[in-house]
Formats: sequence, structure tokens, C-alpha cells
Amino acid sequence: MFIRTMQGIRQGSALAELDDALHNLTLAVKKAGKGGELVLKLKIVPIDANSSAVHIEDSILVKEPKVTKGKSVFFMTEAGELVKNDPRQRALDLREVGTDRPSAEDLRSVG
Repeated sequence: MFIRTMQGIRQGSALAELDDALHNLTLAVKKAGKGGELVLKLKIVPIDANSSAVHIEDSILVKEPKVTKGKSVFFMTEAGELVKNDPRQRALDLREVGTDRPSAEDLRSVG
């Protein structure tokens, strides 16, 4: 009865939306590594007191897990600007050091 009823709600659109919502929620759960929630709510109201006909109104609620975002560290200057390097610390004058290592052919075997 449930599947047949769902196929009839909004000419099957509700079932298609529910299917899409479940698929997207599954992907979000996998990405976040946390749980999510999918809720289908059906509101069934009689058309009138003497009728066997009813209106069915659906709502689909998806609560996707939040992906944890990283944090960034900044330092504040005396002027109140935000910079990535600590202004109180001197910069090191680093340079690339060449590799003057001999090749394997230049080495001799000691036995």
C-alpha cells in the first residue's frame, strides 16, 4: 500500500524527490563522515466529513551533516591588519642549498 500510494502522490513526483534526497544524503554522509537525516511527512486530511476521499500533502525534510571546515591562523599588526606571518618575528633569509653530491658512478666500492 505504501509504495502504491507514494507512486500516486503528485503523479510520482514525491517518490522521485524522495529518491533524489536519499541519494544526495548518502553522498553527504560519506563526504562528511557523519550522520544525516531524511524525514518524509504525510499529512492526510478528509475532504469532508461524509466522504471517503482524502487529500494527501507530503513534505520531505533533509538534514545533511555539516562538513568540518579548517581554521586559519592570522596575526594582527599594530595597525590592526591581519597578516599570515607574525610581525614580531624576524623573517629568516632562507635560500636553497645546492646538492653537490657525487653520482653513484663517481663513488667507488670499498670492500
